[in-house]
Amino acid sequence: MKLHMHVFLLLPLVGLPLFGMQRQEPIKYFNMATVRTIQGEVIEIRQEEIGHQNPFVVIVVREKKSGVPYRIEVSPDWFFQIDLLSGNQVEVNGSDLSTDTEHLMMAASIIFQGEHYLFRDQYGFPLWRGPKGIQGKNKARGRQYRRGKE
Repeated sequence: MKLHMHVFLLLPLVGLPLFGMQRQEPIKYFNMATVRTIQGEVIEIRQEEIGHQNPFVVIVVREKKSGVPYRIEVSPDWFFQIDLLSGNQVEVNGSDLSTDTEHLMMAASIIFQGEHYLFRDQYGFPLWRGPKGIQGKNKARGRQYRRGKE
């Protein structure tokens, strides 16, 4: 009788991994070893829920050289300070995390109309992270730079 009771009590625990757990997308990290630059036309701008963060700005850029559309994760919407429209030409520098099924980048910077917008530091860390004020005056809220100056 005791054996049956123990099996009965353990039975609900066996099903826990199957129920209540949502399938999560693998976490993607900025990879300095895959940094590259693409130039192309913005074909879409949208907000997406990525993880448990604020809505993220994602742009889709058709690379000029290959014609391939890249989904580019830029920053949380509150940090994004560029007036981009579909059809605008941009240059994006970031980590290429493409797979066999998806062309994906995480933006470190975007050059648009001669202005340089930074989203990550030289080590790939997001400029929107950390306590307020830690980024310093030159890196606040997607600050823009003239090309060639930083």
